[in-house]
Order: sequence, then structure tokens, then C-alpha cells
Amino acid sequence: MSTNPVNMTGDGFDVTGAELFANMPNATSAFEVTYVDIENYTDFYNAVYEARNDAPLYPYRYGSYQIYQANKKSNLYNIVNYLNVTSQDVTALYPQYIYQSILRVATGDPDFVFDVTSTPYPIYQKFKDIEEAAGAYDFVFMSAIALALIPCVMVQFILNERELALKHQQLLSGMSLSGYWASNVIFDVLMAYVPILLIIMLTFVFNKHYQGIWVLFMLYPPAIVPFTYVTSFLFKSDINA
Repeated sequence: MSTNPVNMTGDGFDVTGAELFANMPNATSAFEVTYVDIENYTDFYNAVYEARNDAPLYPYRYGSYQIYQANKKSNLYNIVNYLNVTSQDVTALYPQYIYQSILRVATGDPDFVFDVTSTPYPIYQKFKDIEEAAGAYDFVFMSAIALALIPCVMVQFILNERELALKHQQLLSGMSLSGYWASNVIFDVLMAYVPILLIIMLTFVFNKHYQGIWVLFMLYPPAIVPFTYVTSFLFKSDINA
């Protein structure tokens, strides 16, 4: 902005950049303005270009106002607005600030309000589907790691009892083989439902409602326990299992 009424059009200029700035909304808190007294376009362009290297670099320069005609008598206001489009909000808000300032100066009403309404386009369904799929992959990955630890714990106890002959000792003490496996199956299935129910509860807490996922979770313990017991006979060491 220019602090002097510099006329670049020859039609008169009786409004200064400082006056326009003073009438901007929240001018003293929302803006840190640098004034330049330049009388031709080329020098203004060069000044704006070189200002990108001014230290400190923060806060960033989000725009510049080139005022080349501002006349209260004829109500002619011509301003070029340069924008830093790295900000998504600048395109709508930065011009609106100067528009409101011009209307306040032109009408002589410092309380004149000219609001801007931003109505973004809705997010495309394709993007929503991609985001939901990405979230599903994370959910599956984390759940798979948790569920994979369940058979690891079960097979350890089974092979430990076999290696230490604890199973044989129990059979010699009068326990039936069917009773041994039945008690282990019941206990392991019930214990497996503890993390399963916790996972199902968290899916509702964090709004991860995948259709039918709770059915798969509920079927997991009675499926994984017999599978673990059968495959345990393929190993002699709990570490290898």
C-alpha cells in the first residue's frame, strides 16, 4: 500500500492507502502492512517480488494491494489484489477485506459491514470411499496383529504341559483324555472372548461400524482354538510353535 495519494491514472486520487487500511476489518490485529510509495507499475511489481526475501519470513505474505485510483468525489476505486494462493482462505478473504474498506470510505460509514460467505463444495463420494477404505485397512491390520497373539498364548501352555510331562501326570492321576481337552477348550474359548469383546466395544466407541464384522469376531474363538490344538502336534517346542 502507499501512504500517499499516488495517482497512476490521471483521474485524481484523494484517498490514501493508510485511510483504506484503517477501515479494514480488524486492521490492527489481523494485518501487518508494509507501505511502499511507488508511482509506476514496474517498481511495484519488483517491490512485491523482492519482499518475499524480507526477514523474518514469518508471518508469510499472503497478498498485496496495488491502489492506482481512489477518488471519493467520482467514487472510482481501482485496486489490483495479488494473492499468495498457498493458503486456501486467501482467495476469498483477502479481496473481501479491501472491498469492505472501500465501501466504508465511499459511504463515510466506518461501521459498514460487508461480509463474505464461503460455501465449499461437498467432498466427492469417491474421496469418501478412498478414505473409508484406507481406514478399513488400518483397522484390519491392527486387529490381525492382536488376534494373532491369541493362538500364540494358547499353544505355549499346551506344549509346555507336553514337554514337562504335566499332561501325562494328570492322565495318570485319573483325569480322562476327553476331560483334559474339553476343559482346555472351554477355558481358552472363554479367555479368547475377553479381547474379542473389547475389540467389538472399541469399534462402537470409535464409530468403526463395518457391516458384519462383529459376527466374524464372535466366530473367531471357537474356530481358532481347535485349529491351534490340532496344529500343536506338528511342533515339539513351544518356541517353534
